[in-house]
Amino acid sequence: MVLLGFGNVTSESSWGCGGVLVSERFILTAGHCISSKEFGPVTDAKVGILERSAEVDSTRRYKIKRIIKHPDYQAPSKYNDIALLETDREITLDNLAVPACLYDGHPINDSSAIVTGWGTTVFRYNKISNILQKVTLQKFSDEDCSRTYAPNSRGMRHMKKGYNSTTQMCFGDWHKKKDSCNGDSGGPAQIKHPQIYCMYSVVGITSWGRECGHPGQPAIYHIVWPVLYPG
Repeated sequence: MVLLGFGNVTSESSWGCGGVLVSERFILTAGHCISSKEFGPVTDAKVGILERSAEVDSTRRYKIKRIIKHPDYQAPSKYNDIALLETDREITLDNLAVPACLYDGHPINDSSAIVTGWGTTVFRYNKISNILQKVTLQKFSDEDCSRTYAPNSRGMRHMKKGYNSTTQMCFGDWHKKKDSCNGDSGGPAQIKHPQIYCMYSVVGITSWGRECGHPGQPAIYHIVWPVLYPG
């Protein structure tokens, strides 16, 4: 898990989105996490930490050298909301900093996924979490996602054409107030690895949702395999 910082990173609030370590030099995140309206472009990354406010040395903190957004991503749209970040040097790998496995199969047979991030645990509550959080969410069908995020429906100015099952998927909870929320963007949705015991694979990147924690209203995640195998 990676925590991203923006601009000059002069305050705790300038640490925002999450990311996924995928190699010694690259971090996968959401397209809208390449820049902050308040602080500017993404500039820093903390790797292998649990506490957001943790003071780290050079083995845990890296500068962002290059930003590679999806060629079809156009802010503020949430379509193609995925990007790669290259660090200024190789990341030191250890038991807390390990490149994630990316799921390359289709379809997903798992009925749930684990989502992690430092986001807020209460919608419209600006204080985001200091300790890394995780939640197990149910996978919603494409039909349910399409109904929730229908074209031109309420709050769909960033997704006017509605849900796109080719590049998006939905996770939430039908009955409980379990969800990702503000500050969780760019982090992973993971399922158990189909072959390796006690291993997980990243299937999606946290992208967007109307509101947080409403039973029956899932959030949107960008699927990783269309990026791995375009076309």
